[in-house]
Amino acid sequence: MKADNVNNMFMENIGAIADSVNTFNEMEDLQITNDPALLYQKEEENYELEIQKLQHKLAKQQGQQDECDRQAAELAEEVTQLEDERD
Repeated sequence: MKADNVNNMFMENIGAIADSVNTFNEMEDLQITNDPALLYQKEEENYELEIQKLQHKLAKQQGQQDECDRQAAELAEEVTQLEDERD
């Protein structure tokens, strides 16, 4: 029975901690929306993160374009060789 009491108390403490964390997160969100400087900073961080994602995506697409260009050049060379062999 004592183990059950300890377990129940432990679970209640976890619940209280979770509630405190949720309350803190809500207060932080409210503070950000009420403070223009913090709101600006948060938006700036979000924009910088999006810019980094887009730069990574652009670099990946440029790499894919380079690979496509290389393959197209190889295929054009093969076509030229086949045309020369045919003539």
